[in-house]
Amino acid sequence: MIKQLIMQRLLSALALTALAAAPSGCGLGSEDAGATDGTSTETSALGEASCATTTADKTVSLNLRPGITTPANYNNPGCFKAYVLDMNSWSGGSNPPPATNDVVMDIGWGDALPTNATDCANAFVRSVLYHRVGTSWVQQKDVLVHGNWGSVFGTFQCFGLGTSFLSDQDLLKNNSYRFAATARLGSTTHALAMGSQPAIK
Repeated sequence: MIKQLIMQRLLSALALTALAAAPSGCGLGSEDAGATDGTSTETSALGEASCATTTADKTVSLNLRPGITTPANYNNPGCFKAYVLDMNSWSGGSNPPPATNDVVMDIGWGDALPTNATDCANAFVRSVLYHRVGTSWVQQKDVLVHGNWGSVFGTFQCFGLGTSFLSDQDLLKNNSYRFAATARLGSTTHALAMGSQPAIK
């Protein structure tokens, strides 16, 4: 599971040069969750206020290592077609050094990847980050990414279906966070791979 998350990030980085020369619309990158493409209706409900007040599907402390792969048919009662994870007292950060601390929380596609360009472009992962303030969850960041179809080492494949939240930027040590996430192709949910990791050496 963690290997799949890392591979998605590495493939995205490796394909940047090739995609820069590709036709418009094939580029790598995340999108504003308010975009008016075909997924906007499907994703809009994820930001509903009840995502901040619903009961989490899973609660962990300090980190999420080893990572998890969710079922494909999640649908939190208070957060439409989303899986909600609470993280108490995030232990990551740059002090002490990253070798002993997690530096990133990854949330990405956890199923078999789409095998053609159309499905890849229509597949998406959306992750909404909440920060615990007093007794409430306050939305901090909302990331939406679509798949990108391209050639990596001579083989066409789907990549880019992952989101990441970084220590000392998005996540502060000893603070608590909520992640509400979904992976979908059309209206069908797909499994999510979720996990925290130390620095890649």
